[in-house]
Amino acid sequence: MIQRWYRTNRVFLVGLIAVGFAVAISSFGVVRAEHAKPNSSVSYSCNTGSACVEGSSTGTGTWGVYGVGSKDDGVRGVTTTSSGGNGVTGMATGSSTSGSGVYGKALHGDGVYGSSSGQNQSGVYGQNTSTYGFGIYGSSPNAYGVYGTGYWGVYGKGLYGVYGASSSSYGVFGEGPGDVGVYGTGLYGVSAESRAAGYDALLATADYTSTAIFYGHNTANSSFCNIDQDANLTCTGKISGSSRVEVQHTTSENRHVLAYASESATPTIEDLGAARMRDGVANVEIPSDFASVIDRSNAYYVFLTPMGDTRGLYVSTQNAGGFQVRENMRGRSNVEFQYRVIAVPRDAKNVRLPSAPAIKPPQLPRR
Repeated sequence: MIQRWYRTNRVFLVGLIAVGFAVAISSFGVVRAEHAKPNSSVSYSCNTGSACVEGSSTGTGTWGVYGVGSKDDGVRGVTTTSSGGNGVTGMATGSSTSGSGVYGKALHGDGVYGSSSGQNQSGVYGQNTSTYGFGIYGSSPNAYGVYGTGYWGVYGKGLYGVYGASSSSYGVFGEGPGDVGVYGTGLYGVSAESRAAGYDALLATADYTSTAIFYGHNTANSSFCNIDQDANLTCTGKISGSSRVEVQHTTSENRHVLAYASESATPTIEDLGAARMRDGVANVEIPSDFASVIDRSNAYYVFLTPMGDTRGLYVSTQNAGGFQVRENMRGRSNVEFQYRVIAVPRDAKNVRLPSAPAIKPPQLPRR
């Protein structure tokens, strides 16, 4: 009886000791795991499987992973790989169009903020692989929908490189820093297809009758170019091009036709008028408004057209204030004539057929 009791209790004691030893080893492993990184409350390390830490939610209004930081980041992701891994990756694989891969919201700061120090890399890079969609879409009622700063503030590539719409401010606002010279372009657009294919390098629209369609400004020299709400173009600089200037007109049959602007080897301005001969002589005064814009130190040209039978007309004298017209062979006609005066503008450089400047577009980063 005593011997049986001893054998039974010996087995119980050995089992109890084994269980206690296992619990001790398990507790040591937990403590060791929790204190693997001194700066972390809990740390996990793995080299196999899909994730070291995984959160799964199947309920509505319940997050898979939720992080809160009262003085720093709520959730932070860091990668040290050189093979193209991401610090944080967000994916929406559902069929709903309202699901976002990454969603950011802020009460006073930036909803999503991205920063990069890599050469020709992006602070925020967005890509849409569907036929029609936005790489990056931003919406704001009173501020910027998308705001970018850097060597290229915003770089877009797609059916529309950059598309912006605003109800009260700028659809697209671009500012080029002055320290990068020719590459500091405020707004630059490139279209890989011809215009006939329907692709525009830059597309600007306005939704209000008082909103300008396009406005470009260089703060270094106060130069600007503006297309107002009525599509009137105003620029402080010269308008140059490799083709002719065409102007659209409407005929009496309400048909639209194109007229071509005349070209000159030197900058000129002209005025038209009419006068009448008295006993074969007419003194014509140049109108004050026209005289105020011409260079009076340069000679101007006068072309005459008599409106009746004469022996011929010629300009006998001319000065800064006007010119005198006489009839040939001391004729004494009282005929009316028309005249055309061509002069040099006072603010123009009288250069004949200057060399055309080379137009070199800025180099864009490869993607």
